[in-house]
Amino acid sequence: MRSPGRFNILLVVIGALIVGNGLTVIAGIHLPDDQTGDWYYAFAGAGLVTAGAALATSCIWTLGWHALFLFVSLQWTIAEVGLSFTSLAARIVPGLLVGAMLLTPSIGRRLRAVPANCTMPGARIESVMFWNDAAPAALAGIMLLSTGVCVLTLVTKLHVL
Repeated sequence: MRSPGRFNILLVVIGALIVGNGLTVIAGIHLPDDQTGDWYYAFAGAGLVTAGAALATSCIWTLGWHALFLFVSLQWTIAEVGLSFTSLAARIVPGLLVGAMLLTPSIGRRLRAVPANCTMPGARIESVMFWNDAAPAALAGIMLLSTGVCVLTLVTKLHVL
């Protein structure tokens, strides 16, 4: 069995791919005038870069960070584009795909909760372990909410047609 503090090539490779995707999103931004939609993509790119870096370094907060990112992304998207299925799906589905990948057992097993050489007080270790247990549930919950909103907008669009 792998010790928690060791380097993990799978997490580094997947994290690097997510960072590259985030940098590509940021590089494609142009803010010539008053285009507020481009600010969303700046946020999304920065969120992907942070999530990829956290994954590559096996940080415990990777799942929680992505849950928070996806929640803010959903709120921002609804506020900015409303319930337009195509606009909503274009912004939410990539985050859902990354979240689904993060929730796979092969990734979750590799994320360490507490480093092997950690010298934290007992209460701190318990809060870290609670976070480790709660983060997948939070990510799964926000993914279900985001998927439900996307399906609702699709059904509404199809019903209107």
